[in-house]
Amino acid sequence: EFGALLSVSAQKRDYRSDTQELDNPAQLADGSGTVAPLGQWLAYEFGERDRKAASASLQWRPDGRSEYTLDFNHTQLKSRTDVYGHYASPFWANWSNTANQGQLWPNGAIQTDANGRFVSGSFWGASMSTSGSVADENTKIDQLALAGKWKVGDATLRSDLSHTRSTFDRFYQEVRLGTFANDPVSYSFDLGTKLPSAFSPTAQLDNPANYWADKALYFRTRNTGKETAWRLDGDKPVDFGALTTLHAGVRLNDRRASSAEINTIDDIWMFNLSQIPAVGLLPYDNLLKDAGAGNIPRQWLTVTDTRWLRDAQAVRSTFNLTVPELDPAQSFEFRERAAAVYVAGDLDTTLAGLPLTGNVGVRAVTTRTQRGYTATSGGRVDLSKTDTDFLPSLNLKLELTPDLLARLALSRVVTRPNFDQLTPSLSLNVNDRTGYQGNPELDKLRASQVDATLEYYLSKSDSVYGAAFYKDVSGFIQTTSTQTTINGTSYTLTTPSNGRDGRIRGLEVGYTGFFNKLPGLLRGLGLQANFTLVDSAAPSPIDGRSAPLEGLSKRSANLVAMYDLGDFSARLAYNWRSDYTVGSRLSFPSNDGVTALTPVTMKGYGMVDAYLSYAITPRLRIALEGNNLTRTVRRSVFSDYGLPR
Repeated sequence: EFGALLSVSAQKRDYRSDTQELDNPAQLADGSGTVAPLGQWLAYEFGERDRKAASASLQWRPDGRSEYTLDFNHTQLKSRTDVYGHYASPFWANWSNTANQGQLWPNGAIQTDANGRFVSGSFWGASMSTSGSVADENTKIDQLALAGKWKVGDATLRSDLSHTRSTFDRFYQEVRLGTFANDPVSYSFDLGTKLPSAFSPTAQLDNPANYWADKALYFRTRNTGKETAWRLDGDKPVDFGALTTLHAGVRLNDRRASSAEINTIDDIWMFNLSQIPAVGLLPYDNLLKDAGAGNIPRQWLTVTDTRWLRDAQAVRSTFNLTVPELDPAQSFEFRERAAAVYVAGDLDTTLAGLPLTGNVGVRAVTTRTQRGYTATSGGRVDLSKTDTDFLPSLNLKLELTPDLLARLALSRVVTRPNFDQLTPSLSLNVNDRTGYQGNPELDKLRASQVDATLEYYLSKSDSVYGAAFYKDVSGFIQTTSTQTTINGTSYTLTTPSNGRDGRIRGLEVGYTGFFNKLPGLLRGLGLQANFTLVDSAAPSPIDGRSAPLEGLSKRSANLVAMYDLGDFSARLAYNWRSDYTVGSRLSFPSNDGVTALTPVTMKGYGMVDAYLSYAITPRLRIALEGNNLTRTVRRSVFSDYGLPR
């Protein structure tokens, strides 16, 4: 017997994202102790994502006791992002002078609320800039796998050998313009409006005479990866008490990855604005129009020709600069070799006369990692580590009645950081002087977890469930910020790091069902609904505090209306979550240059998404997907100060 399968798919998505980000909190220089935002970043972001995938599979079954398959998978994801940004700050002091950071000089009366928190006011100074930038990313993944399955007596053997290769290329180019406000030079905030107001009353952002060329940025990144993996698994029926089947296996894998990049930031202040061929007034003036009332700049001069920005040679030659090559000093090499063996057994017995099934097993994994990179401060760093983990698991299902099931799962798991979290690639935003850098010294996350679930089947297509879970986590990944000087400029650099022990516990209830007893076309209707309550805590990167784990909301809910009938399928989903911690950022709580971490909280929000698909033929399906149809605005705050982020 011989079989062949070919599958191809294509997806294209366009999006727009509007952003207002208020800068780090800083204490006023008047000695009042009041804290206000240090600046504002505004941006229009337009993007498109194009995903193409193809897979082929060949299957050969020479007899009833053996089978062979050859699989090939190819995926390519391209994304293009255009950003038009504006940054402004009332910051009067020199950014490069750390001793002066955090000083905001009031220009007139400052309004505060009953708790002494800043509401509105004006400050001397208005350092402003605009930018046009493009970011293009191209990811390719190819995988080839050969697998076999054999019957040996009453036992079954399976083996799989696979090789995966991937590449990731990123191109980023930005031209930044400086601009200024006319006298009297000041910058005003009013946080009492629904959309926080922030503007310079005397700025003329549509006047070319108020602009000059400032910076040219060119970033390139190229990542490559490959992995070879082999596994052998065996199953054998046994008759040993509650044990019915014995499973055992081994897995070996060798994964390598590397990253190379170049990050350049060049001064172009010596060039006239007229020498830049692509400067113009933004054709958009509706930034955050759905976010409520508020006074912010919505239109400014910037580089608007994104085709020119994507021509590295044209942009660089305009400013008498060359297109730089990837810098060997900005490289990262990673290798991970793992060997795992496991043994497990299927269980089938009774408990108090009730059917009890499940499985129990243990996996031992030895992993050796090697990482090499050049530190930001200079100098080569090579790290090597070998560790062994024993990972037991137990899964049980108790049939209380034919329609009522109880499940219990206990396990210990290990999760290793992603490559993008490990690579020390540096991403900088020159406008608001922030950046992100991975951490090559990140360790894995370990968790011991238990889940208990009760399921009740109202019918073959309807069920309700309730679940309780608990996780004891060590080494969870959190984000922190530090102040770092790069090329003479001070940046707030965000990086991931391992936290200390934490815990997660919670409850979940839900329903899933189709109303197939309804007449006619209505029988395709269905509903999914769930609600989750989570309590989590771990030592915060801010000394002396305990905080929820990053990214976990205390409450969340999902409601999905479904329709499946014949060739047509549709989903309309409402997803809601309560407040959650997104990390910590620096603040300037005093006028002496001292910085401190403050947590950042994303306020709760809900979104509506939709999905439609239709099978034109049994082998061809088209789909349409829409996200955030309600145009929900997500808002975050600096938790300690009550200031919007």
